[in-house]
Amino acid sequence: MVSKVILISKTPLLLVGIVLLLGCLSPRSQAHRTDDEDILETLNYLRTKVDALDSKLDILLGRSGGSAENNSTDSEDEAEEEAEEVTEEEAEEVTEEEAEEEAEEELTAADIKPAQLISAKREPINHWGGNRFTIRLRNTSEGEIKFRLFGDGDERAADDIVQEPDGVLAVSVNVNLIPNYPYIFFQILDSNQEHMLALMLKNILTNVTTQNLEDVHIPLLEVNPSKEAVYDFGSNVTVMVTLRSTDPSADDLSQINKGFTGLDMRSGEFSWFWSNNEIFDTHVYAEKDGKKQESLTMITADHAVSGFLNVLSEVRLNEESVVDSAQTLRSIIVRPSNQLGPFPPGYLTIFSEKRYERSRNDRELRDCSPDQDCWIDCYAVGESVTDVTVKRVLPDGSLDNVPTARNPPQLTPTMQSVHWRFQPDMDTMPRDGITTFRCTAYSGNTGQVAIKLVDVLLRTPGRLDNARSSVLVEANPTNPNQINITLNCGISGRPLPDVWFYDAKDDASERYPDGADAVLSSRADQGFAQKVYTVTSSEYRQILEKIRSGQSAGYSCELMDSLDEPGENDGQPRIYTFDLPDTV
Repeated sequence: MVSKVILISKTPLLLVGIVLLLGCLSPRSQAHRTDDEDILETLNYLRTKVDALDSKLDILLGRSGGSAENNSTDSEDEAEEEAEEVTEEEAEEVTEEEAEEEAEEELTAADIKPAQLISAKREPINHWGGNRFTIRLRNTSEGEIKFRLFGDGDERAADDIVQEPDGVLAVSVNVNLIPNYPYIFFQILDSNQEHMLALMLKNILTNVTTQNLEDVHIPLLEVNPSKEAVYDFGSNVTVMVTLRSTDPSADDLSQINKGFTGLDMRSGEFSWFWSNNEIFDTHVYAEKDGKKQESLTMITADHAVSGFLNVLSEVRLNEESVVDSAQTLRSIIVRPSNQLGPFPPGYLTIFSEKRYERSRNDRELRDCSPDQDCWIDCYAVGESVTDVTVKRVLPDGSLDNVPTARNPPQLTPTMQSVHWRFQPDMDTMPRDGITTFRCTAYSGNTGQVAIKLVDVLLRTPGRLDNARSSVLVEANPTNPNQINITLNCGISGRPLPDVWFYDAKDDASERYPDGADAVLSSRADQGFAQKVYTVTSSEYRQILEKIRSGQSAGYSCELMDSLDEPGENDGQPRIYTFDLPDTV
């Protein structure tokens, strides 16, 4: 009966509000209007409704329709019974409405856009040395869906798409094995790029493996607004993110991750901002009934931006045989109200990625090993990007075509890229091992052009050069009671390798590495790592004695890292020990 009491207590307020609203259209308020039959009929109808509502209100409040003298016990009982009947009927109506709402809100795998996953299969391609992945799914979006493979440097579309019975699509991709990185990303997108689903595939060489994905509960990720978050300059913009589970028993939904990619209008640079950046202010609501919500405010009043807000949630799979994890991604435009697209009119750039080092020419530096299948890329963004090309810059400054260059499918008119496999030309490569490429982006709408130079370094293994290594023992010029021991460790490779130094004062069983004081380059692929130790004359004599007795391993340098695995350095030494003179 508690729910009935609450219902009765709220209903009169609602009815009173309706009565007051309808009372505004009383005959007094119509005094100056034209007296025609239509208006009179309307007023009569409204009076009837008001009388009916007023009677119902009396019943719900337990009141009789007459005066106190005429209210008999029978009429009071009848009023109470009628009130209970009305209350029970309304309670039943509310219960039915709640049940309908719950039924509508109950999610299934078919509600997840853009696709419902069915299975994943990995089979080795023995003659090729890679894998063929086949993802079976159903299209749950309103239009066509697209597929994209990335993670190995060569961004591309699916190799084969087969239509199976019952609306099932079997999408296949062929993938090379990637040294030291056993994962590849397979992305599914709807036609508007509003809903995206990415699978992290385990790219290892094993027997044929099939994984069932129908029981994987991928949550529904929703953003509001769903397409664009528009703000006026000087104001902030807020986006509500909701994550709902398809598993009714779920009590711990995955984390919601946020990031922004686009134009920092304060600095004029293309930038990345993650959820821990000062540009974001996030409020997390309490998780309840399989639903998680976050209110994300971007502080655009102080830091104007223009681009894309990306929100994603990742589900780790219990069975990690083929698919390691699944990510749902939503991307919406964030822009000021004075422009129409994600970027300002006339904006065009080929952005530089800050995760890469800079070359000695102050350009973005990529590096490749001689035996590596190395792919390089340039990404252009802008109001409109119609094409991106790449040329190799020869030593004389002329340009040459790149036969392996390719443009992945363009998913949006504001972004395009070019990828190419690095094939070093040993005949024309300079001694520093750097090949320069020029990327050019074009906008057919505005005629604008953007250019970016990329340096690619052909790495060679790091080596110790014993013939060029040396030690210099001499008196300290500023303190005659001390001796300087200068170790010069000859090194070669591109880039020059890092080395550790070991102090002869340490016991042979307990040695602690020291970094170099300086690296001196004689040319691009040769140099010296230098370390200076200072000891007293008596300490120097003790060091010599410890070396002779085997208590000390002496002064030495060791390769800190190499392109080769330890112990597989082509028989080349990894440690060099310096010979000390008996006298200074």
